[in-house]
Amino acid sequence: MRQFTIDFFKKSVIPMTETSVEIMDFLLTPKHMKKMIAASIEGKPALSGVVKELEQNFNNRKDFPIYPDKTVKGNNAEYRRNVGWMVKYVMGLNGYFPVSQARLSIHDSKFFSTSTVYHRDTSAPSEITVNETILVKINKEMPMKAIFLHRNDDPVYYDKMKAQCTEFKKIITTLATKRPVPCENRQICAALSVLLPCYCSQTITADLLLEIGNGERVPCAEFFETINELILAFCNIADTVTDNDKIIN
Repeated sequence: MRQFTIDFFKKSVIPMTETSVEIMDFLLTPKHMKKMIAASIEGKPALSGVVKELEQNFNNRKDFPIYPDKTVKGNNAEYRRNVGWMVKYVMGLNGYFPVSQARLSIHDSKFFSTSTVYHRDTSAPSEITVNETILVKINKEMPMKAIFLHRNDDPVYYDKMKAQCTEFKKIITTLATKRPVPCENRQICAALSVLLPCYCSQTITADLLLEIGNGERVPCAEFFETINELILAFCNIADTVTDNDKIIN
């Protein structure tokens, strides 16, 4: 479970079920946040950017039924409204606020008829990526220890993120060997740690990045995705690997 999924359910009255957690994690992935932001920039409801995939992934879930069912009082509308509250939370993390309601195209959605249009808060920095926004939140709201996972808390999530750490080490090795003069992984991690203050005010050392690569420390998804963005930034500077070498597609 993502750190911001945990944060959301601590503050929300929405039922915390297996499916509601999965939906929140789904909405919080950079790929889906970027789609919702793109829809918002076009003046469309944020949900329209992900609604097809959302409905395909979470259709027929009994513990959080977002599909219409006329045999149920209210036609399951409360669950669709709850998805709207989840979207509001995610868009708020990215500096967007609700301005109006608009109809969703019947070609886009089978379950939702209307959803909220969001505009960016102009007081927020104008050049900020999805992951930078999340890291600002992490810096303000989470202590360093909360960025790293413990297997006893959520074994499935922990094992998934530990597997990503293996991919991180592969990328570090690729960067080291593709340099004009090959170097050690530690040197690449040292270079990455120099760039990290652009993304994060926490003290992330080269040794800590090596520990992540070795699976000794397992970061939460939000922080790991930021490391991925950092690697892409480093690759653009170093011009040593392509987008195909990034950890998360």
